[in-house]
Amino acid sequence: MTAPNWTQDNRSLTITTPLGKDKLLVDRFSGSEGISDPFHFTVDLYSADRAIDLAKLVGKKVTLTVNLDDGKARYINGVVSRFTLVRSDPKDDTAIYEAEIRPWFWLLNYRGSFRIFEKKSVKEIIDDVLKGSGFTSAYKLSLTRTYEKREYCVQYRETDFNFVCRLMEEEGIFYWFEHTEDEHKMIIADDAGTHKNCPVLHKLRFRSVKRRDVEDDIINEIRFEHAVVPRSYGLDDYNFETPDTSLAQTSTSSRKSKTTYALSDTSMNDFPGRYGKGSVGTQFAKTRLEALELPERLITGEGMLRAIMPGYKVEVAEHVRDDVNGTWVVQDTYIRAESDDYSVRFTAFPAAVAFRPPMVTHKPVIHSAQTAIVTGPDGEEIHTDKYGRVLVSFHWAGADVDSCWIRVAQGWAGKGWGVLFIPRIGQEVVVSFLDGDPDRPLITGAVYNGENLPPYLPDEKTKSTIKSRSTTGGGTGTFNEIRFEDKMGSEEMYVQAEKDFKSLVKNDVTVNIDGNETSTVEKDVTRTVNGNVTRTVAGEETDTVEKDATYTVNGAKTTEVAKDVTETYKGKLTTKVAKDVTQTYSGKETKKVTGAGKASYTANLDEDVGGNYTLKVTGNLTLKATGSVTIEGMSIKIKGQTSVAVEGLQTTVKGSASCETNGGGMMTVKGGVVMIN
Repeated sequence: MTAPNWTQDNRSLTITTPLGKDKLLVDRFSGSEGISDPFHFTVDLYSADRAIDLAKLVGKKVTLTVNLDDGKARYINGVVSRFTLVRSDPKDDTAIYEAEIRPWFWLLNYRGSFRIFEKKSVKEIIDDVLKGSGFTSAYKLSLTRTYEKREYCVQYRETDFNFVCRLMEEEGIFYWFEHTEDEHKMIIADDAGTHKNCPVLHKLRFRSVKRRDVEDDIINEIRFEHAVVPRSYGLDDYNFETPDTSLAQTSTSSRKSKTTYALSDTSMNDFPGRYGKGSVGTQFAKTRLEALELPERLITGEGMLRAIMPGYKVEVAEHVRDDVNGTWVVQDTYIRAESDDYSVRFTAFPAAVAFRPPMVTHKPVIHSAQTAIVTGPDGEEIHTDKYGRVLVSFHWAGADVDSCWIRVAQGWAGKGWGVLFIPRIGQEVVVSFLDGDPDRPLITGAVYNGENLPPYLPDEKTKSTIKSRSTTGGGTGTFNEIRFEDKMGSEEMYVQAEKDFKSLVKNDVTVNIDGNETSTVEKDVTRTVNGNVTRTVAGEETDTVEKDATYTVNGAKTTEVAKDVTETYKGKLTTKVAKDVTQTYSGKETKKVTGAGKASYTANLDEDVGGNYTLKVTGNLTLKATGSVTIEGMSIKIKGQTSVAVEGLQTTVKGSASCETNGGGMMTVKGGVVMIN
């Protein structure tokens, strides 16, 4: 390097820094820039100051200026990402420095976060992230398509740079930078129509010469290429809200290519496509195919070309092939520049083609399960929707940030049937992720923690339980439970219903109890049997009714007792029979009444005794009828210990064969008229 002239005046390469106009001089620079690829330039500088404070330039904006022959300039504005003292020779007054220049967007590699975005489109998410970085005026959203709002989108262990790049790659959004003397602006676009003509020089000529041409519009070398690309791209996915709806979408190339491949089917397919609607899948498949089709027809060129920049259109002319001449969009450039030599190598694609960035940014994968806390509105204990989903707060997201509605894996899930346990607010649940995707969480279980301790442990470790809690406002003593005690010799199954217990059996019930059965009912018992009831008691039966008992039999009743029956009534006994009563005794009948007795018959009374009939009364015996009284038998004997009186208005004693009246002592026959014949 020759002895420097310590001024930037009249130099082809200059740099503007916060250190001052001539503090640093440009020796050479090189680097690359591309669509959806942050520029990176390395600049070799020299200075008379061997003690520059390196920290004063790191992170600061600088502008590298390429002065063109017509008085115009090509600017490269960026941020110094690294500033290095390369050499400081004590034999002279020159110090060599090296600066690396990158865009402000690249700085987002050093800004990372865990964030959850709900019901926002990619456009809105990108805008939120870039505004949050502080570079509010350093980008421009030139998007023409409509983007579906994403139900749930997570930035997980990911820098802001990777997160934004990944979202743009998924949706087919691209970017490049517009450079001015004072700034560089990130242009975010999704359509081929957003590319403008290169501002300084957009018409280029091809000159196939061995020596390097020194004109800015001359392309010294051009390579024109065709490449094998797929002709279709298919995506598929699954949406649990519409499980019977196929989401398979295929995009077929619309390019009119004459290329014929040896392989008859050049198609790509992928799953999951990470979408829930067929219309979104159609756009995703089209975007993926366009990204893969981009290399089908490209040109690469080289020349001085100091004015061309990625993201802009150039017009190529004077090539021997008509399919090379035309309008192209510069995809990327690589620059090597010194004060007396400037060389640019570039790649370009047809201007009619929409650039789609390849999906190269890795999406974070959650390889294992995590835990989270179930959340919900204040005052609620259960917060769910018609799918049984709940909201959670992940430990990495902060207590005030809820997730989306997350489905809960159950032991069984049918159409209106299955197992259903809804995780409650405050419980810690285990969350897995379908395909490891942070955007697709699934609750697979629940765990106890220091706040929510398990029941019965550690003292009663032999107990297993399904134990709930009454809600809202329930406490430790209000719950339903099915509990199992497995302690040897004390095995038990326990069921508690905090209030009502209801069961429905649509057919038979069979219960076998090898030991005793004890039932205690604090209030009433009502049993309705629409069919028959059969009870068999192999041993004794004792029924105790503390108060009154009423038995109603609407049909017939038959009671059969194989042995004796003893009935004791401590109060009165009243028996009412609406119709006839028939009593049959195979043995003897004994009745004993300690008090008075009375029998009343409103109709006839017939008593038929197969043997003797003895009526014994310790007091008087009166037979009285309002009609006649007939005593009939083979022999009738009336005997009174003191006297017998037969009295009537007219009394007849008659013997068909003979009649004897005999008095052991005196006999008196007396009447108004006594006739003895």
